[in-house]
Amino acid sequence: MRLKADESVGVLLPKEDGSYGEPLFRVEPEFLTSSGGPEHAFTRDFARMAAGSATAPLSHIAFRGPGGVVATAPVNGMHGREVTGTHHLAHALADVARGTGDATGVTPRWAARRTAQDQRFTGGVVGAPTPGEPYGRALSYEPKDNPLRPRLAIAARRIGVNEYAWAGVGEGYLIQSISTTNDGGAQLFTHNHARPGDPVGPHAPYHFAQVVLAGEDGTHQITLENETHSRSEIATEVLDDVIDENLDRYGEDELTALAAAAEERLDTARRDGADEAETARLEGFAKAARSLADVHQAQQLPWYFDEDRPEHALALREVAEARSRARELIRAAAPVMESKDLWFFRAYSKRPGESAHEVNAALLSERSPAVANPLTTVVLHGHTPRRHQHTIRFEEKEHDAPADADDTLDGLALALARAGLWNRAHGLPMPSINVTGHGNRSQASGQARADAVAKALGARLAQVLTTFQTGTAGPRVGVRDFGLTKSAKRVRSATDPAGGAW
Repeated sequence: MRLKADESVGVLLPKEDGSYGEPLFRVEPEFLTSSGGPEHAFTRDFARMAAGSATAPLSHIAFRGPGGVVATAPVNGMHGREVTGTHHLAHALADVARGTGDATGVTPRWAARRTAQDQRFTGGVVGAPTPGEPYGRALSYEPKDNPLRPRLAIAARRIGVNEYAWAGVGEGYLIQSISTTNDGGAQLFTHNHARPGDPVGPHAPYHFAQVVLAGEDGTHQITLENETHSRSEIATEVLDDVIDENLDRYGEDELTALAAAAEERLDTARRDGADEAETARLEGFAKAARSLADVHQAQQLPWYFDEDRPEHALALREVAEARSRARELIRAAAPVMESKDLWFFRAYSKRPGESAHEVNAALLSERSPAVANPLTTVVLHGHTPRRHQHTIRFEEKEHDAPADADDTLDGLALALARAGLWNRAHGLPMPSINVTGHGNRSQASGQARADAVAKALGARLAQVLTTFQTGTAGPRVGVRDFGLTKSAKRVRSATDPAGGAW
């Protein structure tokens, strides 16, 4: 994804002296996909696409202290409800807020260590605490003099989370709901202890926002987001609300009249040779109106029979079937945008109440937030090679880099470049990689393979670094800045009959 400015639409804002500054242009995202549009709706996958890492998932949480100290922790976001490490961190923060944890040692490195305590491969499985209640209570403004909240805020400031999380362009926000549990040990995202008055019910497990623009003064930024928190289409509950709203607004006769009028317009459109899209729209509207009239009529039948009569049960079944037909026809007729197209820009700032955490947590708002007991962190995408990018297979007696290794080498080079440039900008050590060549009964063969892979990887890494640093001033990061070493191993009995790998 990249941004493009539409210079045909601009705004000039007057200054105090009456002059005008630079024009503000409308900016739109250009999705660099085969379809030319967004190809993901789910908030996690959309953020990955916006990060330019469609094939490289969420990899790290970044912690920043007020003194400029930075630390990162590797995480896994493959699960659809929980990012690893977040609940361990929330548990530690809740302990600090309650006074049972040491507040003096809270630093970015402390946060990274707490996050890294989660050794699970993915979230959503047994092995993580569920501190939603104590953590949420520490977030809450109720009571107004909540003694837990100041201690939590001090800890958050020291590690750059929640209202003190501030992502740069190319980075993003993860707003993770911190779960509670029941007697059976299930992970629940239903109780928002940060807002005691919130209704009990499903909340979004997490939400992502990717920073795409920042103000020159560093206090304002724009994110690109999609608030689709599930992979399903229009929810049944939403369709039921549409049905009920129409039944409350119109009587059976009015719905029948609306259907008849739509059918008359449909006949006219067909006679006049209207296009297929217009006739389909009118036909869908007419069928939906008829189905709503049928629901209205069916709902009258149960009243004619006592509840213990079999006819009453049959009438209720007819109501259910009528509503089911209406849902399907409304879904087919409704001009509803696809979830993947429901992206939007949102502005955040460093002013009180305008951070990504405060806007999404909505702790002082009248509206109910999508998330519960939220922990907001800065996240990075694509800073770790994926598992399939760790191995390159060689055919027997083959020593040059295989042609089918291009995707693996490209992915590895991208991950190294992203991590290296980010680490250099934040004063962290540069990534290092060791290329180990394996040869069947021959260390020399393994060394030749390691040399070939290192040469190919170095060439690709140089190309990526050049592309990423185009237009930048000052010293540039080069391949020589990475710890690239080579080694060879002799394999006496290869597990792959083809004969070895690196």
